[in-house]
Parts: sequence; structure tokens; C-alpha cells
Amino acid sequence: MFLLSKILTPFILVPGLFLFFLAALFICLYKKKYKILKYILISLTVFFYLCSIQPVGDLFLAPLEKAYPAYDWQGTHDAKYIVLLGGGTIESSPAEKNESTLAPDSMNRMLYAFRLHQKTGLPIICSGGIVFREKTARSEAEIFASLLEELGMNPHSILLEKQSRNTWENAREVQKLYQPGKILLVTSAFHIARSVLCFENNGMEVVPAPSDYKINNGAYNFFSFLPRAVNQFNIALSIHEYIGLIIYGISYFR
Repeated sequence: MFLLSKILTPFILVPGLFLFFLAALFICLYKKKYKILKYILISLTVFFYLCSIQPVGDLFLAPLEKAYPAYDWQGTHDAKYIVLLGGGTIESSPAEKNESTLAPDSMNRMLYAFRLHQKTGLPIICSGGIVFREKTARSEAEIFASLLEELGMNPHSILLEKQSRNTWENAREVQKLYQPGKILLVTSAFHIARSVLCFENNGMEVVPAPSDYKINNGAYNFFSFLPRAVNQFNIALSIHEYIGLIIYGISYFR
């Protein structure tokens, strides 16, 4: 199921979905189905525009990012750990002497977890392995740890879980290694709903601490309706999460 989801998902998201439309256009053109071709072209133009504007991108993301409120910095809780979930890596970065480093989502999550650590003093469990097990790559948890140390964090407050390849495995492995009880869970806001379900279904009590918000909560203006690739990316992120919730619901949640 893990490998199947990794292979099939790109073909039902942007830009894989556009490749499907283009294939349909080619077939219609080859078979001289010009009337059908016209309707596909009109539909594709409208669809492509809608997928490129901010209000539609926000419409897809909003239910995910608003599933839980932002962390209350003035509130109190009795969590024992901060759990930081990985969000992707860059395998070879010239800025890091061609070593692996964090992708932007992961970096945003890490910085938020570090701020939480500074406020609460809680240790951070860095969770994330290597998806396809390259022998020379560092796990995401190891990259988190090295960067947190560079920020000045005490190494004794950094714990690692470096076997997991997806969110369910994040939760399963963290529970297996540390039995943390109640946790502050740090991940991107679009990912928080699935993450909370995974950790709760593995026996932990969760205080959500979403970060890395994608939606701009300000008022829309003229520029919000101009096509931008980032809006297609946000729609792809949200659809990936909805598919993930369905697959996890079938495979894991009881």
C-alpha cells in the first residue's frame, strides 16, 4: 500500500492530471473527433485557470489548515515532549557541501519546534527516516538534529526516530521508542489533521501545534485572481492530504 500510494498519487494530482487531459486531446486529434476536442480544450482552459488562482487554492486548503486552531502560546499543558515531523529533504544541496538538507516545509516545522522548545524547555523527538533507503543519505531526523544543534540546542534534549517513511510510521515508531504519553505535535497546518489521527490511534494524547501555514488570511485583491503556480501546488498538497486521509482510514484507523 505504501509503495502503491507513492506511485499512483502523482498521476491524480497537478501536474499529472494535466498530462491526462493532454493525452485525451491527442487521442481526439488523432481520431479526428474535433467536436469533442473543442469541449476538452474549453474545459481544460477553465480548469487550468481555476487551479491557478488563490481563492480556489485556499478553498481546498482551508478545511485542512483550520482543522485545529493555532497553538496557544499563553496556554498551559502537561505535555512531556515535542514531536517534530519531517516534511521532505533536498538530497544534495550545494549550500551544504552537496549533503542532504531540509526542504522548505521541513525547515519551517523545525524552526517552529525550536521556538516551542525555547518557551517550554521540552525535549524534541525528531521523527523521519529515509523513504527509499538510499545508503548514503542521512535520515530526516538526523538532519533535524544537526541543525537544531547549530541553533544552540542542547544535544541531550534532542531525541531521534529515524526509521519511519510516512505519518503512520512516524507515530508507530515514536510510540515504540519513547512511549511519550502527551505530546506537542509539530507539523505543517495542512498535515495536522492526518497527523493527529495517526498519533492518537497509536495511543498518544496530542496537543496540536500546526506551523508552516500556506493560506494568506488577508482579503483578496486583483492579484489574487492572476494565475500563479503556487496555487496549483497548494491544491496538489490538499488533494494529497485528502487522499491520505482516505487511505489511512481504510488501512490504519479503527
